[in-house]
Amino acid sequence: MHTCRSLCLSVVVLAVWLFFPLVGAAQTAKPSPEEIYKTAANSVVSIETFNDAEGRSELASGFVLTAEGAIVTNYHAISGMTRAVVRLPNLDAYDDVQVTAADRVRDLALIKIKALNLVPLRLGRSAPIEVGDTVYVLSNPHNFRDTLSQGIVSGRRQCDGYRTLQFSAAISKGSSGGPLLKANGEVVGVVAGLKPGEQNLNFAIPIDYAPAIFNENLPRAMDVFYQQEMKDVIFKLGRFDAASRQLAGCDVDLASLHADERPPLADIEDVRGEINAWTAEDAALTLGRATRHRFGVFDDEITGDIYAYRDPTNQFREIELLFDKVSKLLIGVYLYPKDANWLEYK
Repeated sequence: MHTCRSLCLSVVVLAVWLFFPLVGAAQTAKPSPEEIYKTAANSVVSIETFNDAEGRSELASGFVLTAEGAIVTNYHAISGMTRAVVRLPNLDAYDDVQVTAADRVRDLALIKIKALNLVPLRLGRSAPIEVGDTVYVLSNPHNFRDTLSQGIVSGRRQCDGYRTLQFSAAISKGSSGGPLLKANGEVVGVVAGLKPGEQNLNFAIPIDYAPAIFNENLPRAMDVFYQQEMKDVIFKLGRFDAASRQLAGCDVDLASLHADERPPLADIEDVRGEINAWTAEDAALTLGRATRHRFGVFDDEITGDIYAYRDPTNQFREIELLFDKVSKLLIGVYLYPKDANWLEYK
């Protein structure tokens, strides 16, 4: 009798020992790719942007931040565009799109549509992400909607004053602005672009940077945002021809201003005269060591390197030079006035 009781007790103990690890494992099990897709697909949108004057349109992705229509995407997805159409997963389309926040340097933007009861994605933290962690991208490459790809975090890359996450999950044109998801389905990054001509050299902006723009609330219609942006660009580039004034919506005839009222560009002409001639090394010989670096992004691809320099003529607060990714030659010059408000030039 005693032996039977002991045997029964041993069986119970063994059953409990075998069962509880399975319970614990079930409780901590990560969602499968299928589960991640089913959850995130309700929150990823497609964004088609247009510049009608230039006859240009682009595709991008974004993801829902709030049930009331706030959507996270890339700055470069809306830059230079006058209107946009946002399509939800159920294919409902919204063409009244406002830009509420933008961070030019970190390539982040927050847009808003007049929608309710949307399904937000959960935001995670990018700081704890390790190289080798599994990640997923859900986006709309080439307008193939709701495309899921899987990969790993390949590295952490340091830019000037901010970082990027390098990952191997496949992306293509139209993926920009989509969420980079970790294995529990939380957003850890915003897909920013890829290095053209290379395999699996893809980059995302860590999601830890995004909350800084969430509190910014300066709603502007797409065309108004475009005009403000173009006025900044035209001033920085010194483009004061009639076409540029019309593009920026400027009413003042800048060409009629007295010479001493114009931005002092004469001593900068030597720098601008080196377009298609200088490399970054050549620029350093004249301007000194670059103070920071960021990527130039166009059409979802990292197409160049932008280096900032102090202005040796002391006319401008800063000079930025854009070097082509392939030829390595200078293709653009940006001039920041001394009284520049960096909140406007982020």
